[in-house]
Amino acid sequence: MKLPPAKLARANILMRNGVVYISASSFNEMVTCPMRSYYSKVKRYYVPGEKIAALEFGITIHRIMEVYAHTGEVMDFQDLWRPYSDITMSYSKSEQNWDNLNNLGQRIVWEMVGTLDMMGYNGPYTYKKNGKVEQTIEVQAPYKVNDKLVLMRTIDLIGDCGGIPTVIDFKTSSRMYSVGLQDDISPQLSAYSLPHNLKGVPQPEQAMFLVGTKTKTPKAAAFPTVRSKARLKMFLDDLENVARMIRLGICYGNRDTIACGSSTNPRCDYRPLCYTGETKEVIELYEQNDTEYAPG
Repeated sequence: MKLPPAKLARANILMRNGVVYISASSFNEMVTCPMRSYYSKVKRYYVPGEKIAALEFGITIHRIMEVYAHTGEVMDFQDLWRPYSDITMSYSKSEQNWDNLNNLGQRIVWEMVGTLDMMGYNGPYTYKKNGKVEQTIEVQAPYKVNDKLVLMRTIDLIGDCGGIPTVIDFKTSSRMYSVGLQDDISPQLSAYSLPHNLKGVPQPEQAMFLVGTKTKTPKAAAFPTVRSKARLKMFLDDLENVARMIRLGICYGNRDTIACGSSTNPRCDYRPLCYTGETKEVIELYEQNDTEYAPG
């Protein structure tokens, strides 16, 4: 079965010849608010606007951790963050401004590196792809659920942590994750715990979030977990139910005040569409061939 381009399937929900291609994050968004997911992932409407500081900050941290996982070198955060000083960006109250995040960045990096080392990180695994030796960093590992459903996975890192094959997902957050989050509600870690088909790479025995926080005193923590066969079956059953909703076009709006917001304080860029219909004045149609990644 020919898979769609990773750069599209990674960020969207795709349907080709009756086959649904969906990522764990898109699955989570579909469960949270099917209508938002329909607009942003299925129809791929793009909401133009300023760059969001938290997103760009997280991408910068992510790049640095990937290089560290690959080479053991810790890049200077400020060198990578400096170009953003000339870009108009949107900041939250906790982020304050570019200088504030610039000062936090390298401290968070060192906290995350130290935490990874404490977990006994010994490096990524290697495998062959198209005759070339690749490392298990930013690896594409789709999982075929059935003939009509493929789970698209872009795994940050599969590495040896104290002798345990571990899937590691890098995260940044404005506050520390609650203990147990990784066990209770994370579809990402369930998705990453499913078997892969990378020859020569051991199957993961655990998955974990490695989280760096943008708190006044930056911290980092690892949140490892394992998934039982029963738990993974529950996830796959939920995934099939969501795929069925997508095929049938069952997409309803979320009316929760926290996720959706009021007319005077909207928290979702797609909220007007739930009430006014599809208008080009509100959104621009996302052109998948002209942009590397879809929104979200």
